[in-house]
Amino acid sequence: MADASLPRRDLLKGLACTPLALAARGIGRRALPRVDEIAREFATLDRAAAFARLAELRRLGLSPREALGAVLLAGITEIRPRPVGFKLHAVMMVASAHDIVQRCPERARWLPVFWNLGDLKRAQERDVAEGDWRLEPAGPGTTAPDAVSRLEAAVRADDADPEDVDRTCRDAFVSADADEAFDALWPRAVGDYHNLGHKPIHAAQCRRALDHLGWQHGEPVLRGVAFALIAPGNERARAAEAAVGKAAASLRAGWADGACEPGAARTILARLRPCDAEAAVRAVATASGEGASAATLWDAMRLRAIELLYNRPGLLAVHPLTALNAFRTIAARTARETTRRAALLQCAAWLGNYRGDLRVGDGARALDALTPLATDDPPERVFTIAAEDRDAAMRAALHHAATPPGRAALGEAASAVLVRKAREHHDYKFAAAVLAEAAVAHEAVAPFLLAGACSYLRHAGEPDSPDVTAALRSMAV
Repeated sequence: MADASLPRRDLLKGLACTPLALAARGIGRRALPRVDEIAREFATLDRAAAFARLAELRRLGLSPREALGAVLLAGITEIRPRPVGFKLHAVMMVASAHDIVQRCPERARWLPVFWNLGDLKRAQERDVAEGDWRLEPAGPGTTAPDAVSRLEAAVRADDADPEDVDRTCRDAFVSADADEAFDALWPRAVGDYHNLGHKPIHAAQCRRALDHLGWQHGEPVLRGVAFALIAPGNERARAAEAAVGKAAASLRAGWADGACEPGAARTILARLRPCDAEAAVRAVATASGEGASAATLWDAMRLRAIELLYNRPGLLAVHPLTALNAFRTIAARTARETTRRAALLQCAAWLGNYRGDLRVGDGARALDALTPLATDDPPERVFTIAAEDRDAAMRAALHHAATPPGRAALGEAASAVLVRKAREHHDYKFAAAVLAEAAVAHEAVAPFLLAGACSYLRHAGEPDSPDVTAALRSMAV
């Protein structure tokens, strides 16, 4: 994990020409380098050359999935993951880009890939200016039955040793599968409110991206995530852990069972509005004790997360929802009951933190008081209306989202606008998160999520992003 010198990059730039030239002489997929080789090329080329290379690989048969895997590997090895956030978003948005690609028609599905590659190059420029960090190549790991437990102990230590963590990551990689290895990381991720909660977001996004990349490439990803998770924070970062631990132990048997009751979710939403972190933990634990299912609790917190954005539209306010999406991902993927309980309750705690950080007071606007605006316009018109009147767009979205076809059409329209207009990595992260959460929310809750999201989502009146313009030019050559 040592800093790299600039001559290393100069050397690799020369080496990167070799697979490029070989691929240019080949035909079809036989000419394609491995994903890790493409990652090394992307890491060493400037933006224009990287875009040209991606366009060439696309013509040779590379898939968006493979291209995004290469972006992930390049980012995880070339971008210093501390503090967790900022330039690291080029890595954190890869899984979101995968999600949006799957929602795009064939003609647009490469635009998220080019955008993510452009974001990687911008992040690398910042990383070079800040010292040119690199995740160094690792030696082989050792198969050991206790590798996962040792990794969990190493990352949870208050004085975690980066070299020890790195060694145990290598052992865990060869000793366990992806879910087993990440189960060692989730406890540290969910308990640390570092930089507005980016640790669980980063860990969950990387785990989801590995579904597409494959665990055979997981070693640097596991090492990079672990190095990010042990970044020191302030006293507040882990302040809610004790309250969460106490409440988690008291959750009733069968707390996770049952369907959502949307009326109960709105009641819990009202309880959460005045809560700081510890009060929010108590409110969710109390609601569970009164019989609320986990599905009801998650829907209540979804509503609260979007309500915070509804009251303070802007970049910082997307984090309640993207963090919730990460917590739900962790709860769904872990094999451990303790982690599942902690993810639910830490999410509640962080909604209380966000309330204070975003300065949303008790007199804020209630999302569930939003009323639909009946219209004969098609759902995609919502994103045209948003250019002039966000409130009208939200109300029109609430109208369309009342039916499954309307929700699907809104998601398609939001994705179509996003891939042309994205200006910032949170555009992808937030859009993918809200569409994912709306897909699993109760049908009476999902419309409010999509409507509230329109206070932030890109609208049709914005110009195309420079990366899109450059991507279209590269693909036309």
